[in-house]
Amino acid sequence: MGKPPRYQSGKKSGKLEHGKSFPVVPIHQGAKHTLYSFSEKASELWKYVSINRREENKDDGYQRVLANSRVRAVADYIKDDNIIPRSIIISVDKGKYDPKKGRLAIGAGNAVKSTYSEEWKKTDSIFFKTVGFGALMNVFEDIFKECTMQGEGFRVSDIVDVLRPLQNFDFAQWSTKGSGNKAEMEAAKDFQVDFARSVEKRRSGGVPARQLKLR
Repeated sequence: MGKPPRYQSGKKSGKLEHGKSFPVVPIHQGAKHTLYSFSEKASELWKYVSINRREENKDDGYQRVLANSRVRAVADYIKDDNIIPRSIIISVDKGKYDPKKGRLAIGAGNAVKSTYSEEWKKTDSIFFKTVGFGALMNVFEDIFKECTMQGEGFRVSDIVDVLRPLQNFDFAQWSTKGSGNKAEMEAAKDFQVDFARSVEKRRSGGVPARQLKLR
């Protein structure tokens, strides 16, 4: 039996089979952003979150590698009846906040994975590199606006509908942008140009969004 690795790296994929709902506390950050604070058992959270840790000495991944010695130290600390008052920040693919009930509902789908399955399955997928992750965050608002204006809402099926015309988008070009905020914005701009063209074509065609649903 070989010696276990000193560090844990690479992707950890989770899946949410069914939607979940949490009582949350909204936290406003600046004028445009809202975060939602909620609690969840670590064992449950682990099942449905995905983590893309950095590879040692590589520019792959965006979450730092995990040292096994650190895991053992934390485990021993908790076993001694201590608590760790820290938060974990996660990004969800789909969420809806009900201000009357004070609850946040998150869905089980992943529209990017569904639309760009071939790119998603690659071991070096651009989506799990800093430039790809940042670019997707920069185009989020464009996609959200189109879904809510032309579709029936912001469900996974609505997102897939508006992304479908760009299902053959060449993400390889994003790898040539380098890294950093400027690279993420340039990569996003490439997508936004093609996305704007597809939106214009869709609208000029006069076809209602509901007729474009994937079967």
